[in-house]
Amino acid sequence: MVARNIPDRTDGLPPSMTRAALSARSAEIIETAAALFAERGFHETSIQDIASAAGIRKASVYAHVSQKEDLLRIICEDYADITVENAKAVYASDHTATEKLTEIVRFLYGAIERYRAHVTVYLQESKYLDNEGFEVVRRQREAWERIVVAILRDGMQSGEFRSSEQPRVVAFLLVGMVSWAYRWYRPSGDLDVDRLTSMTVDMITRGISS
Repeated sequence: MVARNIPDRTDGLPPSMTRAALSARSAEIIETAAALFAERGFHETSIQDIASAAGIRKASVYAHVSQKEDLLRIICEDYADITVENAKAVYASDHTATEKLTEIVRFLYGAIERYRAHVTVYLQESKYLDNEGFEVVRRQREAWERIVVAILRDGMQSGEFRSSEQPRVVAFLLVGMVSWAYRWYRPSGDLDVDRLTSMTVDMITRGISS
């Protein structure tokens, strides 16, 4: 394992709770919405459902957001933001390309472990965002992908990885492997985040090592 000095924001606080300007009640409503959207789906969850689960009146929800779509946008945008924030910090470090990939993957698995609802909503329900919200999330996703491609390209240029491989394709393979884990990964026994990270990075890097 590499020594880590990169903040990963997966300290147990869901993404929305890290918003400094967010009130405790707003954060609670967002976290309740995330849990319900993940369990039932965005369209199958009403504002009344969210209010009831949070133990407040429906009118109280509208005091914090104007519509249900606002909650979906906050959840998806916050998660997209922290993945890009983490990737930028990783890329700026002086680690090797393999170590950087390891940090990226560890963060994503850590997010699944610590705030699965947000990850689930981001991956399953972001398609229901309005055009503006969807565009914001799309840009953030592409920004994250560019960083991963840059890490792979740097590794190829340094001789760490084979230069014959297409970094964008490898990045997509990595995204597919890690993203799907939200459907099946349940931390237990010896399959913790570090172990799963090691397995994933090993599979990817074996295929592209020079």
